[in-house]
Amino acid sequence: RLADPLADPVLDLRVHSATAEAYFVKAGDYLQIIDVDGRQCTDFQCFSARKLDTGRDHPLDVTTTRTLMGSSYPMPGLHSKYYDQDMEPLVEVMQDTCGRHDAFALACAAKYYDDIGYPGHPNCSENFNRALADKGVTPRAGWMAINFFFNTAIDAHGVVVSDEPWSRPGDYVLLRALTDIVCV
Repeated sequence: RLADPLADPVLDLRVHSATAEAYFVKAGDYLQIIDVDGRQCTDFQCFSARKLDTGRDHPLDVTTTRTLMGSSYPMPGLHSKYYDQDMEPLVEVMQDTCGRHDAFALACAAKYYDDIGYPGHPNCSENFNRALADKGVTPRAGWMAINFFFNTAIDAHGVVVSDEPWSRPGDYVLLRALTDIVCV
């Protein structure tokens, strides 16, 4: 059984495996992403709703974020914000019970599965494209994303390495929206 929510939810959304859902979060509201069963990873992306309304689909940008925060991925405290490519902060990490995520790899894409012999396999990038189709977002072959609960690090030789996720059932990341955002 999961712990009780940290507050009364405005939206309680269970995103099932191999799917994606788009949803809106108001500035100042909190978004709690929970690993329900443990060792599950989830790709997350968001956009400034204001920019989407003007036809600018600039997503959260992990490279901009790493550069401005000076770390592999934001954590609660001083270096806690995720930015878009215009260097506008979109969300801030308030709590993180896992502490290990990925901000280097793309969300899984059709090419990855095609290359390893599984053509047509469901993938996060196509799921993002479907979920964002009515939001004015240009589809992408591969999406940059925050891969929450994915255990990725850079070793002493500069190689990106992945290992079993550290997350346990009920681990979560609590984000605060710094502007109105559309999430997927």
